[in-house]
Amino acid sequence: MSGKPPTPGEGTANKSGGYRGSGRGNWRGRGRGDSRRDRPAKHGGGSTQDGAQEDPSAPVREKYESKPPLTHFLALPLGHHADLRERVSAFTRSLLDSAPAIPGLDESVVISPRRLHITLGVMSLSDALPDALPSRSGPASTQAGESASGTPRTVAAALALLRELRPRVQALLAGAPLRVALRHVDIMRPDRGDPERAHVMWAGPSLDSEDARHLKRVAEFVNGEFRKAGLVVNERRPLKLHCTILNTVYRRPKPRGPRVPFSYTAVLSSPAFEAIKVQNQGVAAEATVKEADISVPELTEAAAEVSVTAMQRRNDRRKSVEVGLGEYTIDEIQVCKMGSWGPEGEYVCVGSIALD
Repeated sequence: MSGKPPTPGEGTANKSGGYRGSGRGNWRGRGRGDSRRDRPAKHGGGSTQDGAQEDPSAPVREKYESKPPLTHFLALPLGHHADLRERVSAFTRSLLDSAPAIPGLDESVVISPRRLHITLGVMSLSDALPDALPSRSGPASTQAGESASGTPRTVAAALALLRELRPRVQALLAGAPLRVALRHVDIMRPDRGDPERAHVMWAGPSLDSEDARHLKRVAEFVNGEFRKAGLVVNERRPLKLHCTILNTVYRRPKPRGPRVPFSYTAVLSSPAFEAIKVQNQGVAAEATVKEADISVPELTEAAAEVSVTAMQRRNDRRKSVEVGLGEYTIDEIQVCKMGSWGPEGEYVCVGSIALD
């Protein structure tokens, strides 16, 4: 709280964060003031920073800065590869058929193989038509506003920037194809660091090959340029190249309380996982379970910006489990619409650049 005496009609804060009435304001308090209208809104929407309902006659007070919804993301698509879809489908079907059942695992948390991709950044863009803004320097007036760099936050601006980057991406590749080998599986930070309470499982590349280094250079370059333009959310942590396979944010029916986790320990010990795991890994799987509390949180479609923590900065030192899910060529970089469904179940691509 700011410590200022309450404005008439504003009330006095109690320990629960509600307001007792003081004076003859528009919202005279009754009881402890813990009704919904007295609670602070998540995004500002009509409440003061202290959580009191706005009084039009009261002095203007600073509000929470409203965060626009995330609408689009930069993607390296993978789900169009039939071989990958078959491998992942066989793996997840086997997980779902495990006996005994894997605690917390449900078909609704399995990502459709056609939607598999590697995310390079998430964005909040207005739905301007792709041809409405031929270049980033052109005029624009949108509900999404402009970034700090002056770039309008529109789909058209994002596509224009992506097109501008194509020659530089090709120079980084130097004629080589962009390929990704899905050789590792791990989880994002589970509840209370307990692998029995996992929410996101992903597959990703190792970074010990020339192909992997090419992938990392291209991904970080594109993410960095979009970040400079103010078009992607700044996560304030290194870009993590991964392809999500399980995510409890999609659980249906949606639980009324906290998200329901699944047991990563049970996943690791299942016959389904044994079928994709590279053998003779020593203590890799055991290390994954013991160190599962030092992985970064997932940036889902509904996620906001995540602050850096010491736990997150230690992520590069954790061990994942080596698997064999194949190696694939990345043909293009796409801008996709969150929550969208194409004719094959894929995310709808609103624009892309080819990498040939």
